[in-house]
Amino acid sequence: MKLPEKLDHMISLTVLDLSRCSRLKSLPNLPPSLKSLDVSNCRSIRSLPMLSSLKNLEVLRFQGWSQLRYIPNLPLSLTSLYLYDCSSIQNISGLPSTLVHLDISSCSSIRHISDLPSSLTLLDNTGCSSIQYISNLPSSLTHLDITRCSSIQYISILGLRSGLIDLNVHGCSSIRYISGLPSSLTKLSVSDCFSLQYISNLPSSLTNLRVSDCSSIQYISDLPSSLIHPEGFSCGTIEKISSTSGLSKLETLYVVKIEDDSKGLNSVEFFSSLKNFQKLRKVRLINCLISDIEGKGMDSLEELEIEACLPLRKISNLSDSRQLRKLHIAFCPDLCKIEGLEDCESLELLTVCVVTSLETLPDLSNLIKLQALTIYYCEKFTEIPGIDKLVSLQELKIIECKAIQRLPDLSNLIKLEALEISYCEFTEIPGLDKLVSLRELKIIKCKAIQRLPDLSKLKNLHRLVIKQCQNLTEIHGVDRLDFLESLDISGCESLERSPDLSNPKIKELMLRAKSCSWTDML
Repeated sequence: MKLPEKLDHMISLTVLDLSRCSRLKSLPNLPPSLKSLDVSNCRSIRSLPMLSSLKNLEVLRFQGWSQLRYIPNLPLSLTSLYLYDCSSIQNISGLPSTLVHLDISSCSSIRHISDLPSSLTLLDNTGCSSIQYISNLPSSLTHLDITRCSSIQYISILGLRSGLIDLNVHGCSSIRYISGLPSSLTKLSVSDCFSLQYISNLPSSLTNLRVSDCSSIQYISDLPSSLIHPEGFSCGTIEKISSTSGLSKLETLYVVKIEDDSKGLNSVEFFSSLKNFQKLRKVRLINCLISDIEGKGMDSLEELEIEACLPLRKISNLSDSRQLRKLHIAFCPDLCKIEGLEDCESLELLTVCVVTSLETLPDLSNLIKLQALTIYYCEKFTEIPGIDKLVSLQELKIIECKAIQRLPDLSNLIKLEALEISYCEFTEIPGLDKLVSLRELKIIKCKAIQRLPDLSKLKNLHRLVIKQCQNLTEIHGVDRLDFLESLDISGCESLERSPDLSNPKIKELMLRAKSCSWTDML
């Protein structure tokens, strides 16, 4: 492919996109009006016109030029340069002083980065696998992404005295320590750095910190008092966070896999200090080897998520958390006591999942703002106290709670829109026919249920699923569900007759029982 010999007569041309013209061998002279030039993946080009003469050029894209060994002379007007996957470039010197955005990601031959233009604010060097160090970066740089730079061993960039705000270090498998970060830094994210051992001298400006999947880390220095959102600690070998005192502004804490033993971080001491964090709003604890979580003094707490904390036995004094809106507890098999839940009057979402030692919940009657309740595989539960008083409830799921023999009358749950009862042993669902706001109803593998009430009053029902209720003999009122669009009745082998299917609005229908098996779309 060959372009016209001249384009410089097109004096109004500002954008020229020739990307993926893989047979293009050369470029003609270009008009000085040009502001954006894209020659990405033009792998056959062997010569370029004099780009420095393009006095208005602002954006230049060379992505995928494996044949490009050096950066040509560029105009002083250039603000954005994209060199993605230019695998033969070894250095990036001589860049114009006006450059703001530089993308050198996947430039696998570059060994070091230094002496960049003082105007630069954004640098992307993702996948520069040969880079060994970064130095002399401009103070104008505000965002730095060091991702999959597998040869880099340390980051110490004190030279960035005032500009860097956001630093992301990800997948740098050889990096051993991070230190000397600039005083302007507000966000630091470090993940998948398997050789990282130390993070020290965190700046006092830091408000957001995430450390995850750094399996060799041993030490994190004093957490600064400015910290508001430490989004994650997923570091099983961590031995010390030297101080958590003074974190008066802390709002979010996300901790993954902190071990409480003689070699690891003393998690009991760490978590007992949470009550001093007066602004703490969100806490998420995953795979933490702790036995007790103390809620006393956590007045501002709004969200508490606890998952796979296997030794956890007790959650105490939630009554102080009057602002708590979300409580999620999952896969904590030894948890046997939750204190103060009944006083969390602002609670909107409650999930208790695979908590097999807990015998009951406190009375939920006071949780008048609760909108979603999920109880899953709590095998010792014989009842859910106060469930019939949850007048704001919109979603209710009770799954695999086989010790519950009966439910209370649910007719007061007038706002309930979604109900799922699965793998349970009770014989009926009292008040089901009064749930006039219900849009979705699922009853799955409830073998003890023999009949359901007339469903015709559930005028807002859009989806009905009744599966593998082997002793269910009859279903009434389906033909009068004006908004029903999806109906699935499968594996109910005792049904004496199929429901009336005269409703013309049904779009999805599945019926399976004994010898009949088909799916139909209406």
